[in-house]
Amino acid sequence: MRKARAVVKIPPEFLAPADSASVSLDDIAAAFMRVNSGLSRQGLAVACDSSRLTEIRLCMTKDFAFRDCVGLASHVCSRDKIAMPVLHADMNGMK
Repeated sequence: MRKARAVVKIPPEFLAPADSASVSLDDIAAAFMRVNSGLSRQGLAVACDSSRLTEIRLCMTKDFAFRDCVGLASHVCSRDKIAMPVLHADMNGMK
């Protein structure tokens, strides 16, 4: 898990948001692809509840290279825009 976390970069705008923001799924995908070389749109899935971002899943090989996700359709958010909640203090310091 630590090796995978070391490979994945979180876009700066998502590291410590002070306020909740409304973002599109395409904006989220573009931000993660911009900072993670080799990550494609098919290599991530954005999940949400009725209105908020709940998680972003990135698919990787056993060697920690990004790959396309298979079978995550049930976890993909279908909303146009979602609220990105403010992170809790213990998540902000995650390295």
